[in-house]
Amino acid sequence: MDLSNRAKNILGFMIFETLLTAYFLWHAKRLPADTPLLSEPMFELILAVILLSIIGGILVTAIVNGTKNKEAADERDKNIEAKADGYAYRTLVWSIGFFLAFLYASQGAEIADSPYQIKAILTSFTFTPLRVLSAMVLILWLAETVKYAVQLRLYRRGY
Repeated sequence: MDLSNRAKNILGFMIFETLLTAYFLWHAKRLPADTPLLSEPMFELILAVILLSIIGGILVTAIVNGTKNKEAADERDKNIEAKADGYAYRTLVWSIGFFLAFLYASQGAEIADSPYQIKAILTSFTFTPLRVLSAMVLILWLAETVKYAVQLRLYRRGY
């Protein structure tokens, strides 16, 4: 698979952000569900994610770009990034909207009984601040992944 320098950069950061998100979600899942957001375990987790993101970002940039100078973005690159940002924004807004609707419905909203037991399914979820934070991180990751995937697709199509 022959990729341009920009496509390698996008793919490298997409993989890196996926690994970083998986690291956060894995460690957040191992914490007790009622862990307060302002606690020592959460502070340690957030600090580790921040340090990993800084060091990892530098390493990914160094590996992908090497000693090459960064190419100046031309009009095509700006158009591709703008189109990808639009898709990512719509994904973010719709995902947050669906999550808020799900959160509202799961809090015991008046839902008629149905043969599909929707009310039982929705009310079985308990949302703690840690779970809501994890869901928001997952939604942000989804939006970033959509952005990177659209950029890769547009670069491959030669847009």
